[in-house]
Amino acid sequence: MSKTFRWLAIASLLTLAACGASGPQISEIQAPDATAHAKALIVLPVALAMQEATALDIAMRTDQVARWLLAHTPQPLIGPGDFSILHPVDEIGVVSADTDIINHAQDLQLPVREAMALHILVTERRATNVRDIQDVRNADPKKQPTFRQHGLEAHLRTEIWLSDALRGRRLAGLVVELTDDPTDVMPGGDPRPGLTQAIELALTQLKEVAGPLLAETGVRQTTGEGLVDSLPATLAWAPPGKESWNQVNKNKDEFMRDVATLALWDRLAPGLPDKQRVVAAKNRGVLVRTAQGPLQPGDVVTAVDGHPVVAAYQLDRALQAAGGAGVHALVLRGGAVTDVPLHGPLVPAPTP
Repeated sequence: MSKTFRWLAIASLLTLAACGASGPQISEIQAPDATAHAKALIVLPVALAMQEATALDIAMRTDQVARWLLAHTPQPLIGPGDFSILHPVDEIGVVSADTDIINHAQDLQLPVREAMALHILVTERRATNVRDIQDVRNADPKKQPTFRQHGLEAHLRTEIWLSDALRGRRLAGLVVELTDDPTDVMPGGDPRPGLTQAIELALTQLKEVAGPLLAETGVRQTTGEGLVDSLPATLAWAPPGKESWNQVNKNKDEFMRDVATLALWDRLAPGLPDKQRVVAAKNRGVLVRTAQGPLQPGDVVTAVDGHPVVAAYQLDRALQAAGGAGVHALVLRGGAVTDVPLHGPLVPAPTP
C-alpha cells in the first residue's frame, strides 16, 4: 500500500448522544490520499453476512445506501440496476473483474475506470449466553431459526470502504461496531432499525474520513425525494448463490403473493396511496410520489432517452450527463405511455 495511505487505530469509545452512553465503536480508519477523486461512485450490493439475509434484504439495504448517497454526495451513481455481479456479494474485491460493469461503460457514459466502488460488509454476533430469552412459539425444528430463538442482543460490525474500480486497491475505509436488539421492531415497518442505524452511521463516518475522495464537483439533479424505486425490479433481483423474492414465492397462491407484495410497500414507501401501489407493483420503473417538474404524482418513469430506469440514481445520472439539454422520459400516466421532456434539477413540490 502507498505510504500516502495510513491506518489509524482508535482505541477510545466514541459516544454519540443518539446512541446512549455505550455508543458505537469506530476504528480501523484508513485516511485517503488528498489528491485522489471519485469521478463516479459504484454502489455494490451490501454484503449481509447474517443468518437470515435474503436477496430482498440485500436489495433493500443497497437501496438505502443509494438513497443516502443521493442526498449527501454529488457524484453520479452506478448501482446494481446497471450491471451484474459474477460472485456472491461478500466475495467482490475488484469491480472490473467480479462484475460485468466494463461491458456497460459505453451505455453509462461515465469514466468507469476512474470510478470508485463502495463496499459494505455487515457481520453479526448474537449474544446467546448473555440474555438467552427465546420465543417458544417458534420451537418447531423444521422452521428456520429466528432472532428471537437466539436471544435479544446482537453485535453488529459494519466494515465500509472505497476502492478503485480497476484494480480493487482500497483507498479509504473504517469499521463501526454497535450493539443492537433485533426484536425491537414495529410490525410492517423497518425489520432491523438497528441495522439501518449502523449502515447510515458508517456512511456518515466514511464521508468524514474520505472527504478528499468525494470532493469532485457535481450537481445532483435529484436526491430521490418524492421518487420510489421499482419494486418489481427489486423482487426479481438476486446475487449469485441466492434466490430472488420472486423465485422464493413462485409456488404461492397468486392472491397471497399479491398481498405479500403490496405489504412490502409499507417498508419501501410508507403511506403510499393504494392506487399508486397497484400501478407501481405491475410496472417496472421509478414511481413519482410527489409532483416535480413536469412529472405528476402516480407517474411511472420507465425509460430515459431509450434506456430503461428502475432507480432514482439512474434518473439523476442521466440528467447530470445531459446538462442543460435535458432528457426525454417515457412515462406511464393514467394507463397510457407518453413522452415527457425533463430538465433538472427535479425538486419535489411542497407537501400541503
